[in-house]
Amino acid sequence: LAHYWPLDSVGDGPAEDIVGGSDGTVSGASSTTGQVNGSSGALFDGKNDVIAASGAYASSPITVSAWFRVDGSGGKNPRVVGTDDNSFRLYIENDYKNNDDSLSFDIDGGPRTDSPDPVDDGGWYHGVGTHDGSTARLYLDGDKVDSAPGSVSPTATGVFVGERGNDLDPFNGAIDDVRIYDRALSDSEIQTLYD
Repeated sequence: LAHYWPLDSVGDGPAEDIVGGSDGTVSGASSTTGQVNGSSGALFDGKNDVIAASGAYASSPITVSAWFRVDGSGGKNPRVVGTDDNSFRLYIENDYKNNDDSLSFDIDGGPRTDSPDPVDDGGWYHGVGTHDGSTARLYLDGDKVDSAPGSVSPTATGVFVGERGNDLDPFNGAIDDVRIYDRALSDSEIQTLYD
């Protein structure tokens, strides 16, 4: 585990990274009831709320994990978590493939994965994207729903939760328990995270 933002402290100051030390600066996001262990999460308005962790570092292999709830429309491709340069992004797809508000994960303009169904019904979902250096995989609520081959080696400094940065791709809803691993977790490890 390289970075872990439980998002329990959003209403009280920075979003603490309790593993990697790259606390996120909170701009506009507020505290709300979260999904994990009855704790708090962060609420985003779909306009310009963001949590920016400028010191966070990510590269492939990687696992990106977050709980999220879509409350309404946001930007073109509302960002759950990712980088400003799209080195990696876990987001709601409403622009490209099916315009259906599915969950998507892609990495460095290379392999792209999509959930088969929309995730915009106001319920909580657990989304995970992995890349092991040769294949991207997408998991929704513990189940692998898509994979795509592609060898890329992105590196990024600076992680954004709730948008891409500069008010681009804003998310409208709640996000909780954001994690970044410096390896691709296995199917069973991802199921454990969901359980």
